[in-house]
Amino acid sequence: MAGVVGVYRGLWRVAWPLARWWVVRKDTRRCVDLVTISERFGEYARRPAMARDGRPTVWIHGASVGECLSALPLIDYYRSDQCARAGHKRPRVLVSTSTPTARAVMLQRLNHYPEDQVHCVLAPLDHPACVGRFFDHWHPTVGIWIESELWPNLILEASRRGTRIALMNARMSPRSFHRWQWPFAYSLIRSVLPKFTFVACQTNAIVERFTALGARNVEQLLNLKLATRSTSVIADTDVANFRDAIGSRRCWAAVSTHDGEEALMARVHAELAHSHQLLTIIVPRHTNRTDAIIEELYRVNPSLVVCRRSVDRVPAANCNIFICDTMVGAGCGNDPHKRPIRAHDVVCQGETELIFQSVGLVVMGGSFGHRGGHNPIEPLRAGCQVIVGPHMDNFDDIMNILEAKQRDMNITALRRVAAADELSAHVTQALSFGSCYASTTTTEMVERLAAQALAQYQQKAQQLLLQ
Repeated sequence: MAGVVGVYRGLWRVAWPLARWWVVRKDTRRCVDLVTISERFGEYARRPAMARDGRPTVWIHGASVGECLSALPLIDYYRSDQCARAGHKRPRVLVSTSTPTARAVMLQRLNHYPEDQVHCVLAPLDHPACVGRFFDHWHPTVGIWIESELWPNLILEASRRGTRIALMNARMSPRSFHRWQWPFAYSLIRSVLPKFTFVACQTNAIVERFTALGARNVEQLLNLKLATRSTSVIADTDVANFRDAIGSRRCWAAVSTHDGEEALMARVHAELAHSHQLLTIIVPRHTNRTDAIIEELYRVNPSLVVCRRSVDRVPAANCNIFICDTMVGAGCGNDPHKRPIRAHDVVCQGETELIFQSVGLVVMGGSFGHRGGHNPIEPLRAGCQVIVGPHMDNFDDIMNILEAKQRDMNITALRRVAAADELSAHVTQALSFGSCYASTTTTEMVERLAAQALAQYQQKAQQLLLQ
């Protein structure tokens, strides 16, 4: 095992000049400032005053936006009075992530906490020197890894320094499991996984995969994403103004759409517009695609009236398709630590929350191509009817839980479309129920599941800190 780790570290050292150049080039082209890029090398131009007063530091790592947002319930728990009453000092929280977009999102979502209590940085590259500087700087007491990103040097160094680490909401696809069984990779992963104090998985199948690769104390819990909720506060007047702009039109929204899905939504709009006074709202996953989306919509139907929120704010009376293209990072000013990330902009969380509260029907994007889908929890929590496509691979466990729960409660809040050409019929059926904006029964279903998931993970978070 030690020999394999030595080879892995040697490869990092040999490739380091090229790797460093490539990372700086890539981030610079994405308009990431040099101060932020330096965090990847374990170098920090400024440091929040995380004074060494005996309080533990909880380090939470999430690869990208989805994983980091999943960690919000854990962050809130560690900073809560409930955690403080459990018999230890309220810890500080350090969040690390691999993408500048996730860093920007988390800085925005955590801005209600003092910076010396909760902070977010880019994770260090897995070069031994970068990892060492990271630990020298932050001195985490415990570490929580979210979902699936496993960096051997980071994990092994945490164990060497006595940082207790756990893997929560763990997932591993059959494809990844197969790759970890390759000879070199198998030896490497078997030297890494036993370092985790425990592994909490999303499904029983994932439990079996981690156990086969050498993990200890592996168990299944509910998906942590069930407990994740928006922290955005939407003013009642904003919702009222948006609903007033919709007026008497039937309205539905396609949220977190990807390339190719907007054309599908335009075709659905064309089929339904013959029998309804209809408004279709499209919320693309990445707003830098907006111009290309508009061109695609006009290719489907040149007579469409397309409006965009960055220009019109609310749908005009003659608008057929309204695109929400407000970007994360808006309003961050000139602070280099909070500037927008342009290359992979995602729609601001507050914008999607506004849409969820303003319409009664949401179609989840990412599920009609091979993207694995997106989380249907938030629109369901807002009381919306939700339709998903056939490709929800990344949320199979959540879908199974939600579908079973709604059968128990005898409601139909969530529909799964078997093929893209069936979407029009499902949207028509859902719109025929009327223009009710929210269902308290749907909200109740999600809140019950959220409470169960939250209780499970709070118990695990407390155990890790008290060990």
